[in-house]
Amino acid sequence: MTYKNKNNQGFIGIIVLIVVAIVILSYLGFDLRKIFTSDMVQKNFSYVFGFIKNIWSNYLSVPFTFIWNEVVHPIFSLMWKAFLAGVEGIKSSNATTQ
Repeated sequence: MTYKNKNNQGFIGIIVLIVVAIVILSYLGFDLRKIFTSDMVQKNFSYVFGFIKNIWSNYLSVPFTFIWNEVVHPIFSLMWKAFLAGVEGIKSSNATTQ
């Protein structure tokens, strides 16, 4: 029995959904350029991006930087060194057999 996750639509599904939404909005007479260049929308986007920047700067950057420097980067470094050692082993074994 195969299991399909119906919630996993993927990247192409998101793109199709965005295109369909734009077509529907255009059909209903909405001018997206006019909407996104209005002062109110610009102020709202500015507020939201400022809020996200504030959250990142004051709360999230320190733990994410710590996790990256102390956990993720060392693991990737070890994996990369092992990968390079494996490639060198394959190259040296091919050089001796030819």
